[in-house]
Amino acid sequence: MFFVISDVHSYYAPMISALEEKGFFENKENKLILLGDALDRGPDAKKVIEFLLMLHREGRLIYIKGNHEALFVDCLQSISRGEIFAIACGMSVHYINGTFGTLLQIADMTTADAMNFPDELVKRVMQSEFYK
Repeated sequence: MFFVISDVHSYYAPMISALEEKGFFENKENKLILLGDALDRGPDAKKVIEFLLMLHREGRLIYIKGNHEALFVDCLQSISRGEIFAIACGMSVHYINGTFGTLLQIADMTTADAMNFPDELVKRVMQSEFYK
């Protein structure tokens, strides 16, 4: 059976709760179709990523990228171009939408760390299993 969700936005507990309520975990053959926007805004990017990667390894995930996945890539590219201060200032689209916060969660870095070592932030995110 296929289950379809979208716009999780790094809210792990509500996602799991909804899947439990609808019976997703009752059968190991069930597949999840995620219609984009898995990340940004919420506090649990790492947990969402770990869950999705587990499903992917089991062949139980179909992941269709959304606009927040595009923002994710754009934010990384912007930081690579040296635009870390504009992004981290609190007024950029990447800050407002939570993309910068997602990168910090994945890289396990603070804002101060990222401001001082933006190349390290990019490196850690690009080496993550999620990015690959």
